[in-house]
Amino acid sequence: MAAKPGKWAWLKGKYPTLPEDPTFKEVVAAAQAQHRGKTLAELAETYAVIEAQKEKATADISGHNADLEALERLMQDALEAQDIEFVKVAGRRISSHTEVTAKVTDPEQFNTWAREHMADNYSIPYQTLQASVKRDLEAGHALPPGIEVFTHQNVSCKKA
Repeated sequence: MAAKPGKWAWLKGKYPTLPEDPTFKEVVAAAQAQHRGKTLAELAETYAVIEAQKEKATADISGHNADLEALERLMQDALEAQDIEFVKVAGRRISSHTEVTAKVTDPEQFNTWAREHMADNYSIPYQTLQASVKRDLEAGHALPPGIEVFTHQNVSCKKA
């Protein structure tokens, strides 16, 4: 059963295709060569197998991320217990630094303030809010109403 053309199908051929990363293009070409000659049904079956493998790999990555987070928290505890900000150990440089995060906790108050002080902005992107609050903190200025500041420790464990 043929499907109707997609919304943008009429543009095909009128604009160039998006350039590919040359390395990725080579990997894709090798994969195409491996699967060339298969029927549409075989391609769909192979796709399902590889998609399942990808889902498993994604779950594995999620587990690895949880392990790394647990280790970072333990390293943070150890750095705090020793009252140090960084150390070189086992070929690694482990360091800790404080990060500041601003959060809109009262949108109504903040939006009222923003309309008065930032009338040109319909919305304020997250990064802009973060940068603005950090500048205000560094300069000792009062924060806009409806904003709360939170701190958290970041640990990095890089090759020394």
